[in-house]
Amino acid sequence: MVYRRNESFRYTFPEIVVISGVLVSELEHLNHKEWKGHIVDISPQGMKVVSDLQLTETEIRQVQLESNFRIDANMIKGYAEIRWYKSYGGGQQLGLYFHEQAEVEGKIIDDLKSRRRKEVLRSKA
Repeated sequence: MVYRRNESFRYTFPEIVVISGVLVSELEHLNHKEWKGHIVDISPQGMKVVSDLQLTETEIRQVQLESNFRIDANMIKGYAEIRWYKSYGGGQQLGLYFHEQAEVEGKIIDDLKSRRRKEVLRSKA
């Protein structure tokens, strides 16, 4: 499961941005299981997160992650597939992909712009 994002930009957060949600799966023991973590970096179509999830390779192929996060002012909700993963501390580092969710992409771009404007204004003060 190797995947390299080739998007024009990725934003790396200087502080922890929390993400949470539930698993969506046909596997009964995983469906609606809660998960949480934090975002390492983000682009309009995907993100790298560190999570408390402990999933096997087989399970990873059979789940989607309902993802709820706030970059700036708005709560963003999307459904992501796991493109890659690796063990990280007591959990896993995951590469998530928002497949053809234009509304989610738009919200991510708008909130990143808004957040960056605020960061620039704070640095000038």
